[in-house]
Amino acid sequence: MDYLAEQLKDMAPHRAILRALNNIADPLFVGWALYFLVVGWQDDKRWAWALSGVLAGLAFYFYTGGRQTPVILVGVIGWAALTQSDFRARSRAGLMALVVGFVVAVGPMALFAMQHPDDFNDRVDQIGIIQSGWLDREAAQLGQGKLQVLGEQFRKVFFAFNFFKDRTDFYRPSTPLMEFAWAMLFLLGLVLSVARMMRPPRSDTSVSAELVNAKTPWRYSVFVVWFFVAIITGGVLTESAPSSQRILSSAVPAVFFVAIALWEITRVLAELLNWPVAGHRVMVGIVPTLLVTMSLRYYLDDYQRSWIYGSYNGEVATRIGYYLRDLGPDWQEYFIAYKVERQSE
Repeated sequence: MDYLAEQLKDMAPHRAILRALNNIADPLFVGWALYFLVVGWQDDKRWAWALSGVLAGLAFYFYTGGRQTPVILVGVIGWAALTQSDFRARSRAGLMALVVGFVVAVGPMALFAMQHPDDFNDRVDQIGIIQSGWLDREAAQLGQGKLQVLGEQFRKVFFAFNFFKDRTDFYRPSTPLMEFAWAMLFLLGLVLSVARMMRPPRSDTSVSAELVNAKTPWRYSVFVVWFFVAIITGGVLTESAPSSQRILSSAVPAVFFVAIALWEITRVLAELLNWPVAGHRVMVGIVPTLLVTMSLRYYLDDYQRSWIYGSYNGEVATRIGYYLRDLGPDWQEYFIAYKVERQSE
């Protein structure tokens, strides 16, 4: 599973966003904040708890999607508290360290938010379906209730990896965010992860503590909570769903779900066909390589030739930029255009 997760950087959506937008920082902050949260809880290290809080606070200084980080942490902590009987007793000091680290890191931005709330919330007010009034307008236009509209939003975003296509100009491929083979494994892995997250923790004293800890539901909640918070806050509650750059963070748990499914399928096949352990590992290595190759081939060949991202306008603008640069500093350039009001979709 580690090998497949390492291939995230080679997925087509990730490469497309990486080259142009600072949204790429969203999964970085969430991933490391969750990592140090897990280290703090498992190894009882207060500094790791504090560092998790610091990272959640620093996420506020980047793209708006970084504000998902503390929400995801709260969700994972809440699930651990519900499913792990000793979590609250063991983690009081760690939770305090996390809160202190978060407050210290987010403090300057929080002060700015209180002094300039309109600036702090400007982007959210523009794209949020509630803040911008889009939800009311859409419900009135379609003659539906707001819950129905939200349900349709959720359907579009939830199936963005295997059915619905990205609607923005930042990527807008001719396929969903995952190719067919990826998408099948993604759904299976998501179902397996949710099922394991919901089952009660093992209390069998005949097995080692390490094995019991490895099967605990809260480990799966790390990725399940991450996925659903990302698609709801970055997709369901924003206009033009699904927009790949706003749900980019969900690609990390999505790849984890693919890894879970792949691991289970190859394990079952190995048992049925009596493969040696080495055969199981070879399959786990070969299949991810094929999946990544498919994604790279689409992005570097089909997608690049489609001219979707750059477009004719982008190519012309680039040539004009080179021309103006070559004119030198003695020339004064003027740009004449008309104002275009932003229309809600």
